[in-house]
Order: sequence, then C-alpha cells, then structure tokens
Amino acid sequence: MGGTLDRLTHTIISMKILNAFALINPAALPALRIAGTIFLLLNLIGGAYIFLNRHRFFDRDPDVENDIAAVRHIRVEVVLIPWLAVTAVTLILLISFWVR
Repeated sequence: MGGTLDRLTHTIISMKILNAFALINPAALPALRIAGTIFLLLNLIGGAYIFLNRHRFFDRDPDVENDIAAVRHIRVEVVLIPWLAVTAVTLILLISFWVR
C-alpha cells in the first residue's frame, strides 16, 4: 500500500511542477534563459575553481588531528554531491527553457 501511495504522491508533485512550467509567461522566457545561462556559467566556473584548487581544499592538513584519507574523501563528497545536484537541476531547467 505504501508503494502505491508514494507513486501517487510523486505523480501529483510532477503534475504540479508541469503546471508551474505551463504558467510561465512567454514574455519572461528570454530573461529566464539569460539568467539561467549566467547562473550555469557561474556555477561551472565555481566548480572549475574548486577542481583546480582541490589540493589546497581537500589534501592533508597538518594542523588537524586524525586527518585520515576517509575524512578527506567525505569532505570531497560533501562539496561534490550538492554541486552536481545544483548543476544538473540548473541544466535541466535551462534546457526546458530553451526548448520552449
């Protein structure tokens, strides 16, 4: 029973999201496209900065006790997973704005 309820809830939420896209004023689409593109570029530049300076941010810190490899790996995951999620959602929304 729980699986059916979860699917129903997911379907209702999906329909609300699609309805929200349908209500976007077509006159606002160019501004949304430009703003979304700028945000995506800034997000990618930020990701490139973190990648280029990853040794400074995520390597061994001599001032920290018990700074083992597992802890450093978790630090990378704490930054990488949200960044990938935000980038993916921004890219999906931006594609949907450009396809319209």
